[in-house]
Amino acid sequence: MQSIPEKKSGSKIMGHVTAFLSVLFFALNIPSSTYIMHGWLDPGGYTLVRAAGGLVVCSIISIFIKRQKLEKKKDLVVFILSGFLGLTLFFYFFALGMGHTSPIDSSIILTLPPVMVMIASIFVFREKLTGRKILGLCLALGGALMIILLQPAKGGHAGLLGHLYILISSVLSAGSMVYSTDVSVLIYTFLLFD
Repeated sequence: MQSIPEKKSGSKIMGHVTAFLSVLFFALNIPSSTYIMHGWLDPGGYTLVRAAGGLVVCSIISIFIKRQKLEKKKDLVVFILSGFLGLTLFFYFFALGMGHTSPIDSSIILTLPPVMVMIASIFVFREKLTGRKILGLCLALGGALMIILLQPAKGGHAGLLGHLYILISSVLSAGSMVYSTDVSVLIYTFLLFD
């Protein structure tokens, strides 16, 4: 893989805004997902409903987005595989984990994908490891490990199995982001629905 191309200042700001909105949505998502899965759906059904709902919403939105074609057919394979890793498997393991851990624990563990992406970027994209990055990595990993390993199990909640499922979903999400980086910086998000 090659290095990540530099982006303009405006797109960097937009990236921060969308990242903030994503975190805000996810903060609302975790307790609502827990509620839904404890009363109505099992993890497989939850994953299916989310995937189907996302497909419908994105398909409708894509009608209003200017179409862009892929330059290489292998780019479509990258998007399909990263979608499978980063959405389908991520949501499945997320749903499994939510059945075995608390929303607070899962939200703390789900802060790890950016850390994992940064670690992978050091190896895959040869990004420079600075003192600030090392400090951030140590703080993030230390905090997550404290939650995972030091908290006693409470009657089915905060269990190690749930933490493991949430950690697997985090790894899948980060892997998807790194795997699709070369292609995703080149095209619009809704290209898959052309």
